[in-house]
Amino acid sequence: MGTEVNKKNYSKIILNFEKLKKFDQLYSALKKFSSNKELLNFSNFFRKVLINIFKKNFKLINTGMAIGLNNSIRTAYNWHQEKPYYPNKKTIHFQFPLLSPCNKKNGTMSVLLGSNNEGYIQSTKNIKKSKKSVNSFVPKDIKNFKKKYKEFFINMGKKDFVMFHENLIHRTNKNISPNIRLACILRFQGDYGFNIKKS
Repeated sequence: MGTEVNKKNYSKIILNFEKLKKFDQLYSALKKFSSNKELLNFSNFFRKVLINIFKKNFKLINTGMAIGLNNSIRTAYNWHQEKPYYPNKKTIHFQFPLLSPCNKKNGTMSVLLGSNNEGYIQSTKNIKKSKKSVNSFVPKDIKNFKKKYKEFFINMGKKDFVMFHENLIHRTNKNISPNIRLACILRFQGDYGFNIKKS
């Protein structure tokens, strides 16, 4: 009989998956969860937000799950924009906590405030921290961007969410807490109804 997962033991169960080298199975399961009907119902809320942003023709592209394991680098993204992953689309992205808050200690995402003003940065280098790590398309001039723009950590409680533009430079950070950080991701495509560089 399987173990029931709840808010008290989910961190331990996920860490055991990592130790047993079953992380791929875990990640696939979480990605499947992130596309189920219950989670997709959240998209209806965000659609109402997007009505005031997109001129027309906006739709949900996909969903995802950001996973932050203690001292693990497999799913940590370095500095990047979303645009290289969706070069032929205009996108807006949402992220919000699942089960517990996202904060600086557990590796929440941070952004370089105002960096979306740089537009699509096409001069990048794909940096992978290991063979199975995620792809991070890091701007080659990232050192100068870090000097030019202030880093801001996105701390989110259970009822918070962050909405960000495809050209905003951001990253996930090292989780130094004993708990897992899980954040749901929703990605939308559409035509903007405002001047992003002034927003």
